[in-house]
Amino acid sequence: MTGAAAQRRLPLFPLGSTLCPGAQLHLRVFEPRYVRLVEDLRRADGPADFGVVAIRAGHEVGVGAVRELYDIGCVARLEGLEPTSPGGPVAYRLRARGIERFRLDGLDPSPETPYLTGIVSRVADLDGGTPQQLAEAAASVRAALAAYRELVRVPLEVG
Repeated sequence: MTGAAAQRRLPLFPLGSTLCPGAQLHLRVFEPRYVRLVEDLRRADGPADFGVVAIRAGHEVGVGAVRELYDIGCVARLEGLEPTSPGGPVAYRLRARGIERFRLDGLDPSPETPYLTGIVSRVADLDGGTPQQLAEAAASVRAALAAYRELVRVPLEVG
């Protein structure tokens, strides 16, 4: 996605969680529509990219279970794929990495696939501040998590 206003079609994998640029994603893919998505990615020319977008309302599993999606997602690039059930229903272990954020401008109303396809545009990265500012913010978050751990009396490792 080159320009800020440039749009493209992107197969979507709605999840109950988010993906951030640079983070790894590990999934077990077993639903037929997402098995198809993975197989379409394997046949694609160029990078095997798909969109991960968090579910605002609904559930991950089941056709029609997703009722509403958040507006911001992350492009994921397929890095590894391994079949998991020889002789049984087709399933895969998928490994991908977050590449860049996108805005979900809409859903393709006429995809020829069983999975959702989004019309997306790139979201520019924000300036994260100086290394000193980031270190101070991280220290503040660690302190807040430690205080939370004490309140709920739950062991929580904070590195």
